[in-house]
Amino acid sequence: MTMRVFDASAAIKVLVAEDGSERAAELVRNTAWIVAPDLVIAETTNVLWKKHKRGEVYQSQAMLAIEQLVSLFDELLPATTLAARSFEIRQPPITACIVGFNPPVGGPALCCSMTSPFCTDLFNSRQRRIPCPK
Repeated sequence: MTMRVFDASAAIKVLVAEDGSERAAELVRNTAWIVAPDLVIAETTNVLWKKHKRGEVYQSQAMLAIEQLVSLFDELLPATTLAARSFEIRQPPITACIVGFNPPVGGPALCCSMTSPFCTDLFNSRQRRIPCPK
């Protein structure tokens, strides 16, 4: 099992049925520990609001998704801490989430975005990009 950092693009696919939702659900099932910057709550809620305004989800569906959103993550890390760290390590904030973080699970730590076909294995010394597991 692995630890993964989810961004809003991955979180929304877990909460709302759309292209890529099956893959996102599989990632959740095969992940022992899911973390994200706390900003993911606002970003994902904004996506839900836009989907509601476009008529893609009912308000009740969006409210249920928001309730489920918080329980999706095992840990939310403060964005204020990650902002400075991301510049120190020359990585985006979502990657800064777990650089230097000791997950309570064995295995790789992967930074997953549904907008990219790659994850970053953050505990590999070269931080190599690898295809996201299916």
